[in-house]
Amino acid sequence: MGQVLTIMTVGIPVFLVFVALAVDGGHWAWRTIEARNALNVACVHAANTVWRGSNGYSAFQFSLQENGIGSEAYDPNEGTGSTLTRGYEYDGFSKSIRTALRYEIGTFFLQIVGFDRLPVVAHERCTTTGAFITPIAVKTSAFFDSLENGTWIQVVGQGSQADI
Repeated sequence: MGQVLTIMTVGIPVFLVFVALAVDGGHWAWRTIEARNALNVACVHAANTVWRGSNGYSAFQFSLQENGIGSEAYDPNEGTGSTLTRGYEYDGFSKSIRTALRYEIGTFFLQIVGFDRLPVVAHERCTTTGAFITPIAVKTSAFFDSLENGTWIQVVGQGSQADI
């Protein structure tokens, strides 16, 4: 009888810690995945907006807000370049945009062992060169005509000749 009480005295708190880790860890993992997905979409939206000649930061903000991410997650900027931990970075000339989110979420059960909050962190880098692919064996002049005027490019084998 004494052994059962000892095992239960030790076992119940250990079991509760594992339950707390499972619940709060699962909640943290889910929120981290949501943050990464929202940041990925916002970065691509900003890059496409920059490529079209508009304000990428406002597109970044709009996309995050539409996905339920508040401004405290990306504003103010913290860090720069590869050490960016929060915010949006584009210098206006480079081919890539760096973005990062960082915020904290409250815990449910880990408060028992002293963890009131857990950090949610996400980083994304995307290109501003546009969402087009240069086809193989296409005349350069046809490519630039397509880029500037929106005309169709004929690929070798579909009615065009390649310059060799």
